[in-house]
Amino acid sequence: MNYNINFQVAAVIITALLLYHFLTQKKLHNANVKTFTYILVLSGLYILSDLLGTLTIMNYTAEDEGTVMGILTGIYLLDILIPYILYSCIPDSRENEKKSGALSVICAGITVAMMIAVLGNLGSGGFFCFDSNGVFQKGTGYVFLYLYALVYIVLIMQRMIRSREDYTPEKMSIAGEFLVIEGVCIGVELYTGYIFLSDFGLALGLIFLYLMMNNPGDYIDSTTGAFDKRYFDNWIQEKFTKGIEFHVIAVELFMLKQINKVYGSSTGDLLLVQIARELQNITGSVQVFRTTGNCFLIITDSLTEYEKKDRRLRTISKNLLKLTGKKSLFRQSSAGLSTVKRWRRKMYCWHISSI
Repeated sequence: MNYNINFQVAAVIITALLLYHFLTQKKLHNANVKTFTYILVLSGLYILSDLLGTLTIMNYTAEDEGTVMGILTGIYLLDILIPYILYSCIPDSRENEKKSGALSVICAGITVAMMIAVLGNLGSGGFFCFDSNGVFQKGTGYVFLYLYALVYIVLIMQRMIRSREDYTPEKMSIAGEFLVIEGVCIGVELYTGYIFLSDFGLALGLIFLYLMMNNPGDYIDSTTGAFDKRYFDNWIQEKFTKGIEFHVIAVELFMLKQINKVYGSSTGDLLLVQIARELQNITGSVQVFRTTGNCFLIITDSLTEYEKKDRRLRTISKNLLKLTGKKSLFRQSSAGLSTVKRWRRKMYCWHISSI
């Protein structure tokens, strides 16, 4: 039989491009990013293994039957193992820890049973085999491979939804669209037997998840390119919850409204963009947030890093003078705030003269 692998090839290309853009974009190392990284990498391996399995079937020869069956068995074992690993990597909400723990045990048992059944296929042919003419034949148990994958997709989506409370209804609908598309693709593949659409549906689902979980437009300030206040609030709350130590340096611009009035808002926006870039360059960090119209926050993860960047920021007045070409005043004040562990806060006040 001739198989249509065009959709599988397209799925590999889509996933590779998505992985490239995701890894190269500016992002914070929080739980949400880690979760999506697991999803993207493991789903990519799943799609790639399916393509390799199809190519192995298409190049089957009777002389290599033992080798081909061994390769296919290994690929299907990987296809069974990846969904369980992915499900285990995604954190669940605290309220559902006991329930999810019991469900994880059940999933582990089902996964082991499926792997044993696939290994037993070498003798029984209950999942797949090749007939005397060298044609790949699906056994009665083959449909369980699809049902197994579909169940895990639903479980993974449910766990993600339970763990995130700040998704808008519009974004939640994206998860539903993903499940519908993937279900339709699996149904078409099961019905036709030669059009492999399930991986393509999974690749489209990865795009939907990217828009829902890691769309840069959701957390990047449109004016300066720094992270915005909404992202800061969510990220800091995660650090509070986990009791992680962090330190804050605050930089505030005064008389920005006067500059906007005298020189126009475009000049004020340009100044904000240049200051955001300068803060990122001087601190060497992407952890720069614009929390209000004239305030930036820089987060450091250790006291040593905090003190190092504190010293480097003392030169900011000279850099600002070069950027604006105008006289500027620089004043520093400090304040300490107590958190789960420690929150050191340094305030730099930039008095910008419009003269």
